[in-house]
Order: sequence, then C-alpha cells, then structure tokens
Amino acid sequence: MHQIERSFAGNICRCTGYRPILDAFKSFATDVDQDTIKIKDLEDLHEMQCANKCTKKCTKEENDWCIIYNNSKNKLLDMQMGPNRWYKAFSLEDVFKVRRIKWMS
Repeated sequence: MHQIERSFAGNICRCTGYRPILDAFKSFATDVDQDTIKIKDLEDLHEMQCANKCTKKCTKEENDWCIIYNNSKNKLLDMQMGPNRWYKAFSLEDVFKVRRIKWMS
C-alpha cells in the first residue's frame, strides 16, 4: 500500500478521478489497512450522520464530532460552540435573518 501511495505523490490531479483510482489500487494491495477503505470521500460526507441526537453543545472531543447532513429543506442552520455561534445561510434572506439576530443580541 505504501508503494501505491508513493507512486501517486506526483502531479496527479486530485480533483478529477484521483480517489477512485487509488481505491481501485487499494483493492489489489495485500497490506492495506481495512480502516482506510471505510474512509468517505469529501464529496460523500453529506451522506453521513452520527447516531447521537444534536444537543447544539459541541466540544473539542473527537467522539462528539458529527458531520452535518445535507439539509434538503435548505433551512438556516445555526450551532453554538463555546462562546461562538456558527450559521449556514442558504439564501440572501437567511443572511439578513442572521444580521437581525446578531444586532438584537
């Protein structure tokens, strides 16, 4: 596996086809770590959800991290993390909602 990864360390474009080619080579490697096969590609992260219900109280512990799934309703998302609040806006109207919220607090 190390030899395969080293051969890909050159100027191959990682934005078009890199991951599928590497995954195909991994299937032939005899020393592949099975945990690396389970790693999702960046474009597929929206399919993942954690089993824990969101309490909107985040920590820096890895076991508390979750991937926020694709919001099919495109509703304004907000998360509190310590003293900071994070927003994900889907429209210009959402941006103005956040602005109003921030001005009111």
